[in-house]
Amino acid sequence: MEKVMKEWHDRQYDKRRAKEFAREERIDEVFAALLMQRGLDEHDAVKEFVRPNLTHLHDPFLLPDMREAVDRILLAKQRGERVTIFGDYDADGLTSTAVVYTCLQSMGLKVDCYVPHRMNEGYGLNRDALEEIKERGTTLVITVDLGVTALEETQIEGMDFVITDHHQPLEQLPQACAVVDPKQEDCQSPFRELAGVGVAFKLVWALQYERPLEEILREWIDLVCLGTIADIVPLRKENRFFAKCGLQYITHTKRPGLRALVAKSGYKTVDSTAVGFGLAPRINAAGRMGNARLALELLLTDDEQKGEQLAEELCKLNLLRQQTEQEIYEQAVKKISASATDPYVLVVSGEGWHQGVIGIVASKLMNQYDKPVVLLSIEDGIAHGSARSVEGFPIFDALYECEHCLIRFGGHDKAAGMTLRAEDIPAFTEGLNQVAQAVTVGDIGEGLTVDLRLPPSKVTLELAQKMTFFEPFGEGNPQPVFVLEDMEIAEATPTRDGKHLRLKAKKEGHQFSCIGFGMGQYQTGARADLAFCVSVNAYRGQTSLNLILKDIH
Repeated sequence: MEKVMKEWHDRQYDKRRAKEFAREERIDEVFAALLMQRGLDEHDAVKEFVRPNLTHLHDPFLLPDMREAVDRILLAKQRGERVTIFGDYDADGLTSTAVVYTCLQSMGLKVDCYVPHRMNEGYGLNRDALEEIKERGTTLVITVDLGVTALEETQIEGMDFVITDHHQPLEQLPQACAVVDPKQEDCQSPFRELAGVGVAFKLVWALQYERPLEEILREWIDLVCLGTIADIVPLRKENRFFAKCGLQYITHTKRPGLRALVAKSGYKTVDSTAVGFGLAPRINAAGRMGNARLALELLLTDDEQKGEQLAEELCKLNLLRQQTEQEIYEQAVKKISASATDPYVLVVSGEGWHQGVIGIVASKLMNQYDKPVVLLSIEDGIAHGSARSVEGFPIFDALYECEHCLIRFGGHDKAAGMTLRAEDIPAFTEGLNQVAQAVTVGDIGEGLTVDLRLPPSKVTLELAQKMTFFEPFGEGNPQPVFVLEDMEIAEATPTRDGKHLRLKAKKEGHQFSCIGFGMGQYQTGARADLAFCVSVNAYRGQTSLNLILKDIH
């Protein structure tokens, strides 16, 4: 099976209305079209998008069980109980843990935190860890970024639970004093797409409700921003506020560890790209390749020297992660290429594959083959898996249909994790593909969504500079993709390692410098349509336009 040529889908909008909207708002038609494609064709909606403010945040008590959660935590303080925060090992879970831990600590509670080891314990709550926590004297566990599907694990006598999560719940909820999850059907909050750290922040806000919201935000917005962007939730409404306003706080963060990590990541400007490709992978590397406690300590430390040391360790782990990821990717591609079938869902397994990186590899394979992908690492007869899915195939629902094959699973529409016996992989693969087969052919697959097809005269440095208007980019607010049609490829040079491609393309007296990451070789002299994002290249005080290629037809 070879890499597919992606179909390009033009994002639709009312062209006549775009012209009217451009006149009303006194903006260029290109920007009017981009705004309309994002559902923003009214002045107030544009204002909220461009300048989100405190009024756009919804009361935390609109989330399910928030009052019960606050009451139980305040009771723990009154009784002098020991409280443990149980958080996930990814960037969202670690920032969530840091937010709630520092809040409860400042309130005078006896608080500890626990982050499971990805390889030794797996995702979510586990009985052994909880029994150990109980032996230390904990009577209240607060989960962050996990727990909403932990039905059996929460049934421990003498221990209460406050669940805060943002993943899809099952029909039955865990036995807990409170289950705070915006995905619940009875959620009254207008916005339900918060990251785990967004829910954690709402808990902190509710606990300190009498304080001015501005003060609470100043204390934790850098962590909330980091976790929100890292978890790839839709950057709309409240999430956009957390991301856009939080970026400036990360730039000037008071946390020594985070400040050191920003410096070592090599990004001069902290934007959504720096967080998504610089900071988040390094924080995630701790949980993927070693112990997530390292990253948590980095977020919590007040010591400058320790912050520097931890940041250096995370950078080294990230390099190891990249090497391991490439090895598994190459092995998986060989297995897929050797297969005689062309399934709806790719299920690929390997002995001893590092569980910490199979999710990243699954995402790469999904983009390459434009299909849902499940990658499974087998060890001692048990397969631990990670799934990534395309538009039109909610993977969590599909796993629910195959739950008879699974020991446990959790996640949401686009990403999920699961555990099953290795002997059940064939039945699981068949079941998953039967579910996919029931979906209308053509509905599964994302292709490439194109915002606008532009003439060469419209693709300018000014256009690239004005794209900051739409920052931060992410899920729900993707970086605009443009197309130049019928371009002459004047030069095509692979980079030294042969992985990437540099192009010179020209038409109608206009010439453009382009780079295609992971595109390798390309023939000069050909004519092609180029799909790309615009960027500003700054070098020695000079700025120029650069096109980041997304695809070539």
